[in-house]
Amino acid sequence: MHKKFIFIIVVFLLFSSCGNNEATSSSSEPLVLNYQDMIFIENLEQQLGYSLNIDNIITTVEEALDEFTYLRIQAMDLSDLNLINIPPSIGDLDSLSYLNLENNILESLPDTICSLSLDELELNNNSICQVSSIPECVSQFYDIMDQNCIAYPDENDTDFLIELMNMNAINDTTFDLIYNNRVTWEIKLDEGSLVQRIVKLDLDNLALDTIPISIGNLEYLRWIELENNNLTAIPEQFGSLIELWYLDIYNNNISDIPVSLQNLSNLRELYIYNNNIEELDLNFSYLVNLEKLWINNNQIEYIDSSICEIVLDLEFYYNDNKLCQNLPLCLTNIDVEDQNCDK
Repeated sequence: MHKKFIFIIVVFLLFSSCGNNEATSSSSEPLVLNYQDMIFIENLEQQLGYSLNIDNIITTVEEALDEFTYLRIQAMDLSDLNLINIPPSIGDLDSLSYLNLENNILESLPDTICSLSLDELELNNNSICQVSSIPECVSQFYDIMDQNCIAYPDENDTDFLIELMNMNAINDTTFDLIYNNRVTWEIKLDEGSLVQRIVKLDLDNLALDTIPISIGNLEYLRWIELENNNLTAIPEQFGSLIELWYLDIYNNNISDIPVSLQNLSNLRELYIYNNNIEELDLNFSYLVNLEKLWINNNQIEYIDSSICEIVLDLEFYYNDNKLCQNLPLCLTNIDVEDQNCDK
């Protein structure tokens, strides 16, 4: 009886040992990628024309499905692969939360990327140069300024320069000078694309007789210098330059300032001295940011009373005009000896 009991114990231990070995052997088998994830890798390799060392580009997480456990791609680094496009099957990578696509030559992303729940998407240094090429679902990861895009001068701005040249008989040499030294451009996002827009013009001492009305199309213009020319008027379209904060037109023959200038709510400095201006019929209450107003050496007899709303904070020069009567209340202390009241 004693020997039989010992035999039963030995058989039980041997059976248990075999069972444990089978379990150890089963658990040591390497896990494989989920079928959907593998299909994407195959699509990507087919596009590239060579096999990828996936251990270098993916980080995985285990995921149980039915009775099996698979690996799912959780993070993927596809940077510096010269990728032209991303296979649409990327939308099947349900576990993907991080994707690096930097330093490729992508021009767009597939809409299927919206099936993912990405926490981070790296897109810098590609060629995605149209905002419309990015699905709305990942637009928060995209900045067109970080793309390798060529921004060409906007047609409105180049048309203005050509018209300016033609209207004032500016020769090619001077026109080159305008392009190279007298025009400051900035890259802007306009209707979903990058373009170069004029933000500053230095057009002084060019013997200009006229300014094309197309100047009103320079919607990003912030600074313009027009002093020491032969201008007799400035077009009404100046009032469309809502970004303008510096306007310099002194030493010309201008007799009238268009009322539209009162639309320039960002204007800080206005220099119109040494002209033939007779009145300033502007509503200065709209020029809330004006800091400097130099109107001296004109023929001004009238200034709108709204000047009183800003004059206390204004660097204001008004000598040698004809401000002699019917003055706004805030200007009644003007010294008439500084005015040309007898002329």
